[in-house]
Amino acid sequence: MTMHSAKGLEFPHVYVVGLEEGLLPHHRSVAADGDAIDEERRLCYVGVTRAEERLTLSMALTRMKWGKPRDSIPSRFLFELIGQAENPHAQPAAGGERRASSRTKKSPPKTPVDGKSPRKSPPEKGPRKR
Repeated sequence: MTMHSAKGLEFPHVYVVGLEEGLLPHHRSVAADGDAIDEERRLCYVGVTRAEERLTLSMALTRMKWGKPRDSIPSRFLFELIGQAENPHAQPAAGGERRASSRTKKSPPKTPVDGKSPRKSPPEKGPRKR
């Protein structure tokens, strides 16, 4: 599924792959004048905001191009998402790597006053319209 076709839908798990310069943003958008980069940024935002529970961002360290492995440059959008847009090659804070919020502990559900556990509705299948 493309990011264009995902507008208005939500999914429990979203994988945004190819966060590399030349792919997202596309190399034609980088070379073009005007609002091309802003449009690519909005498209990236659409992809990121489709996740309900877990978002996975990825990039390849190298890609085969003309039969030879070439190093990839991380997307400027990736640095914007993690808050390092001004200094993309800065080292993580002393606490180690940045972790996704999906790894944080969730508080247990609250039990109603009557002591009975709340009924859960069955999970819906497929994408949900916004």
